[in-house]
Amino acid sequence: ILHRFYPCKSIIAKFDKNIQDKCNLCGEANANIKHTFCDCTHIENFWLYLSNLLVDILSLYVNSITCNNSIFGILPYTIGNHAVNHCILYGKYFLHLKHCTKKIPNFADFKKYYAEVLSIERELYVSKNDLKTFHTLFDRIYTLFVWCMIDYFPFSLSWIIPLFNVSTFNVYRCTVLYFTLLCTLLST
Repeated sequence: ILHRFYPCKSIIAKFDKNIQDKCNLCGEANANIKHTFCDCTHIENFWLYLSNLLVDILSLYVNSITCNNSIFGILPYTIGNHAVNHCILYGKYFLHLKHCTKKIPNFADFKKYYAEVLSIERELYVSKNDLKTFHTLFDRIYTLFVWCMIDYFPFSLSWIIPLFNVSTFNVYRCTVLYFTLLCTLLST
């Protein structure tokens, strides 16, 4: 993307006249790189949902993820921005996958996808005996995306969240607590 070498439809159409350069998702605009990752209405909605989530929960110091942020990341590159830039990078890859399959990006699907990515990242750090580095880099965003997965539990745990400090919250203790509560409720 940075080198303007992404195989978007406008570039492919220059080599194959049978291919239309219209966007797979909106069908309206010239599907160049900027449109594919920024300007398509479906893509704009994706970045809006992501930026609202990151701004509200992580106190990200930008109003929204702009086109420049989605291409280059949040500058300057600091430890605090590492997890956000990681999320943006996987957001771009998720959008690429959706363009290839001609499916409109669904933010709920991205939350599940990114929670799985973070779980794999965590396991890689565990295998290197370097969990402390993982927590330094990803703790807040890992907790955020695991909490986002609460939407998929059978009932809401929103009453538990205020009991914990989200920035230092231990996800595994919550999982144990949740399943203990669930088993207690099911056994009564």
